[in-house]
Amino acid sequence: MTPREVAELDTPVAAAFVGWLRKLGANVVPISPAAHDHLVAHTSHLPQLLSTALSVTLRETLGAAARTGAGPGLLDMSRLAMSSFEIWDDILRTNGSEIVGAIEQMQRTLEQVKNRIGNDAMRDPFEIGSIFAQSLRNTRP
Repeated sequence: MTPREVAELDTPVAAAFVGWLRKLGANVVPISPAAHDHLVAHTSHLPQLLSTALSVTLRETLGAAARTGAGPGLLDMSRLAMSSFEIWDDILRTNGSEIVGAIEQMQRTLEQVKNRIGNDAMRDPFEIGSIFAQSLRNTRP
């Protein structure tokens, strides 16, 4: 954060608001607007768009037949696709460059995964992904 951004948080009003948020159980982490936009492009906006793209792909390739093979994993993966465009329209417009960067990184990762299908190197993404997913679920500080 810039010194100005830190100073803006160091006011009685900001302190009261942060105190109120903490009483509600929030974990308040001050970050710069640019860092916020980068973070949420990867952790919120990219998952939304992946879920939406997966659902569109399945509708176009399988249609109603997708229900035959739909298990809990697909239900989990497609849940975000039920989000309203009205909510996302402004987000996609205002954070577009960060979202495009996140999509491009995802495309590179998917290409690497695609190139590993059918060989022993595929183990690596599974292990890395599993460790990371477990770390997200670790609630201990």
